Amino acid sequence: LLTALFQWHQYYQWKALDLSTAQRLATMCVDDSKELQVEEAGPPYLYPTEEDFQDPEEYMPETMPPNQTEGPYSSPEEYIHTQFKLLRADCFSEFVESMYYKAFAQPAFAALPERRKLAVQKNTQFFGNVDLVGVNMSFSAQNPTQWTLLFSTTEKVNWTSSNRLEQGRLILVVAYSETGSELFWMVVTHRDPWLLERGIVGVEFVKGDPLFLLHCLEFNRIAGTTHCTRMCESSIFFPAYRPVLQTLRHLSHNITQLPFQSYFVYGNPQPYRPPYIRDNLALFREILQRHIEEGTFDHSQQCAMQAMEHAFLLVQGPPGTGKSYVGVRMTRLVYELRQAALQSVQNGLEAEMQSEMIPIDEAEQAAANALQEHEHGIVGVNEQMQQLHLNRPAPHEFHQRSQGLRMQLDKLYAVGRSARTTLATCKVQRQQLAAQLNFKLLQHRRTFGPILLITFKNHALDEFLLDCMDWLETPHGNVVRIGAGSQSEQLRRLNLNTYLKEELHTSTKPYEQNLRRQLESNIRTQRQILDQVLQLKTGLLTPNTMLRYVSDEQAQHFGAITQGMIDKWLGQSFTPAISDEWTTFMAQLIGCIDDTSKAPQAPKMSHLNPTQPKKKKKEAGWDGLIVDEIVDTAEVEDEGVVTSAFSALRQDHQKEMRSAFQQKDSLEFLKGFSPLLRGRHGYVKQALQEDQATAPPQAAQAKQLQSLSAEDRQAVAKYWIRKQTLDLFQRYKSVMAEFQELNVSLKEHTQQVKLDILRRAELIGLTTTGCASNLELLRELQPAVVIVEEAAEILESQIISCLTPHVQQLILLGDHKQLRPLVNNFALTKFCNIDLSLFERMGNNGIRCQMLSNQRRMTSEIAAFVKPIYEHLYDDPSLQGRLLPTVHGELEKVPGMQEQVFFWTHTHPERQSHGTSVTNPVELQMCVDLTLYLLSHGVLPSSITILTPYKGQLIELRRRLQSCGGAVDAQTIDRFQGDENDIIILSLVRTKNLTEFIRRQDRMVVALSRARFAMYVIGNARLLDTPSCLHWKQALQLFNQPRPGASKASRPRIHAALPLCCMRHPTITEGAFPGRPFPSGFCPN
Repeated sequence: LLTALFQWHQYYQWKALDLSTAQRLATMCVDDSKELQVEEAGPPYLYPTEEDFQDPEEYMPETMPPNQTEGPYSSPEEYIHTQFKLLRADCFSEFVESMYYKAFAQPAFAALPERRKLAVQKNTQFFGNVDLVGVNMSFSAQNPTQWTLLFSTTEKVNWTSSNRLEQGRLILVVAYSETGSELFWMVVTHRDPWLLERGIVGVEFVKGDPLFLLHCLEFNRIAGTTHCTRMCESSIFFPAYRPVLQTLRHLSHNITQLPFQSYFVYGNPQPYRPPYIRDNLALFREILQRHIEEGTFDHSQQCAMQAMEHAFLLVQGPPGTGKSYVGVRMTRLVYELRQAALQSVQNGLEAEMQSEMIPIDEAEQAAANALQEHEHGIVGVNEQMQQLHLNRPAPHEFHQRSQGLRMQLDKLYAVGRSARTTLATCKVQRQQLAAQLNFKLLQHRRTFGPILLITFKNHALDEFLLDCMDWLETPHGNVVRIGAGSQSEQLRRLNLNTYLKEELHTSTKPYEQNLRRQLESNIRTQRQILDQVLQLKTGLLTPNTMLRYVSDEQAQHFGAITQGMIDKWLGQSFTPAISDEWTTFMAQLIGCIDDTSKAPQAPKMSHLNPTQPKKKKKEAGWDGLIVDEIVDTAEVEDEGVVTSAFSALRQDHQKEMRSAFQQKDSLEFLKGFSPLLRGRHGYVKQALQEDQATAPPQAAQAKQLQSLSAEDRQAVAKYWIRKQTLDLFQRYKSVMAEFQELNVSLKEHTQQVKLDILRRAELIGLTTTGCASNLELLRELQPAVVIVEEAAEILESQIISCLTPHVQQLILLGDHKQLRPLVNNFALTKFCNIDLSLFERMGNNGIRCQMLSNQRRMTSEIAAFVKPIYEHLYDDPSLQGRLLPTVHGELEKVPGMQEQVFFWTHTHPERQSHGTSVTNPVELQMCVDLTLYLLSHGVLPSSITILTPYKGQLIELRRRLQSCGGAVDAQTIDRFQGDENDIIILSLVRTKNLTEFIRRQDRMVVALSRARFAMYVIGNARLLDTPSCLHWKQALQLFNQPRPGASKASRPRIHAALPLCCMRHPTITEGAFPGRPFPSGFCPN
């Protein structure tokens, strides 16, 4: 048994679950009932309440607690409370404000300026005729269950190009119950244009019970308040916010689980060694010294590597200083230390086991010798017995001698049994020691958990992991990438979902298939019940219904119970109930499972079960909610810049969701669809109790049913139909309960398989959103070292939500003088410093920051623009004599250009485009003309990148470049941070209005530090030359100076004419002017 247990543990590499661990595993699956229990545990509450919509002060930036720029917080509770409230406000503030104006402050909304009114209107969209119509099993291991909402719109929407109801959008459904208005929060999980045209969308409940929503919908039909049920769509991409908010809220109730409190809360700059280094200090220093000797570190990088003895480490990497290289080498050092430490532990345990094996070996040897002597003794006694039988002495002597020999045999057999028992015992003890050794190794492996690598963008994560693959001998199984945003085919094979599919199709396939078969059977049962209820709704009494409720005696007197006999018994006067639109719609929708071309249009809710209101509802804001026409804002699939740190991950996260839900076409969705039952007795307790208490008519007890009057026959038939309907509803409830249990079991099984996969890994890479989404898995993993790349771009709340109590060392790599974190609500930046990263705040509190100072990217002419920002930055000697690769070979200068750094100034105005973004058509043409000119002179397309701060300009640039071949890349400044290219063309767009967006120093540093060889800036120099923008003023002073090494008579590098020259005859020059045709063929030779 022990050996079998050991083999099981060796394969799965985790301990047997106790009850508490099993309960924690159950909470890994997002379950609204679990979340409801957490929500009821006490404030702070995650989701806005109706009181918040009536008085949104709790979400206004002016009332938020500010983020401490420096100095300590008074307590860990204050620290977590501040981070939670700021992030919650960033997530919900615009939505709460919009709901406040539209539901509870309509006069104030009408008085708003038109631009402000448009912004408020854009934050929410409303849909009417809302109903919860079904449940869908998507046959996905990630989240098998989706609920299906029915809605209607007042305007025609192009669902193919519109971004309305896109995956990840947060939805609020407001309905009434007996106690008042109820709020149900959901996230869109299935978006199909074909289904949306028919008013169908798949959702996941994140707060609120779906069955309670059904109760409210039935109550609204009875009370006549169906018009008050509204679906409100927000512009929030909630899957990025939700796990972080949940984690912060969990920490607020479990404050001891927050690691590094001396740093985060109290700003204590006293360094200390992490336990894994403290326990292996000599080994760590030995490996570190070997890395320093083998690597190509400069002095600043070497200091950063030596600082790894600290549990909390900041490494600032200015542009081109090799920050990512240092991060990869740090990862390798920790990996090798982990391997060596575990090997050392294994050697020690093996030596300990060998010492314990000595007495076992001795006992085993003694038993083996005794067994050998036993066998020889038996042979000797048997020979004596044979000799005795041959000689055949006198009977008395024969009896005496044979008895003595038999006694010797008994003693020898006893010795043999004892020896074999000893050998078996030694074997078991040996297996026990081996099992104990492996269990101890597993325990040490869990104590020294895997390395966790966190980045902000998927692109940075891919590059980091690919660099790590160079020194990993066997990446498969040892490296796991979480998230579906990878562009590398090599890393896709190492994705957690890829491992999961392999595991589910091999070792756990029978169990997983059994669960899925049960779910499919459950779905079929739901449909069968629904079909029977729909049949009963027509009022037609069938033989099955009659046979269920007649007694044997009644059936004997009635005769053959067929449909014809029943119709004859009821007579012509029996009138079947009129089927309503809902019955027809559901029947047709089920028919779509076989043929999608028969899809019906959804019925109007106002026509369903019209009833008189039982009581008048109290006046509430929801009754008079302003329902605007849908703003159909089609959004181009592209990365933006004026966006938050969360919504910037929208596209990557949607890829993960599409992969997780395996979203296919409408037919696949309908195959897993089961409509929900309708009826007042289904979800309203009072109606159910009234129907159940209805006594059967006296005529139903008659033995001779044929003798009943026509009126009694109809009463009996209606009673039987109502009785079977109630029975079917009761059965349906038990089937739905079983469905939810099976769904939870499948989720838990999937999470456990994921945990097994991650426990076998050495290096786990994921983005901040992926980290927060899988936090429960990470808590079970207990990673020892967390390395965060791009840490200065990540909100503090995002980082602390990714840390577990078992983290021993946190290494932050970043540069707070480049881009800071972006948020949805700019006012939170102004009033509360929400964009202050943990990296920058720790630096403000005196935590020692290792700054890398040797840049290897930019030529000295380009690096001069960022050196005023970084005092200790210097150029690597290898930059001297850098050449530009072209089709003509490697050149010392850009062919056709007089200057390698130039500011091409102009005053042509920008204009609004693509919603809130801006474009500059003249500047756009200048960029395209310059690009085509460079390409015509032999510059490689891969060597040119066009950068712009605005999404509108980027869209137009890509469209124009696509028409020219599309080989040149264009990106936003924010997205290109961390990347580089030989030639950068920078389009600043704005020439009339200098906004804070352009004015920011961090964005200027990124823009002017991406080029390796040449940089051309296009914009209005006079607009930037202002005392309020000192960093741009200093940069313009450098542009106004001749290039280093040029004669004093040389022209400044800023002008309205871009200086060109002939590639073969450099003395022949020409100028290119904004808004004019680009010069070509100006050389007479």
